[in-house]
Amino acid sequence: MQATESTSPSTSDPMRLPPGPSGQVVSTLRLIRQPLEALREWHEIYGDTFTVKKLGVPTVITADPDLIGQIYAVRDLELFDAVLFPAADALFGPRSRR
Repeated sequence: MQATESTSPSTSDPMRLPPGPSGQVVSTLRLIRQPLEALREWHEIYGDTFTVKKLGVPTVITADPDLIGQIYAVRDLELFDAVLFPAADALFGPRSRR
């Protein structure tokens, strides 16, 4: 197997989240009050993939079509259960899992 070098320095280390805006409270308020403006601004500053801390919870946001394809190609249901359903439970209740 041949190792390949990532073209994006922000995602080259699999253990490190991509950079993003600092200030958890300010970031959360911007996402609530001006979500599209905030996301566009952060995209301009940080590129296609960046991390936003919403109330202390890091959330990676991407507009990279290749990365989105890789995410949707994952077939590990436990991974999606651990990541997606806590948020879905908060919004829709535990019955949203059915």
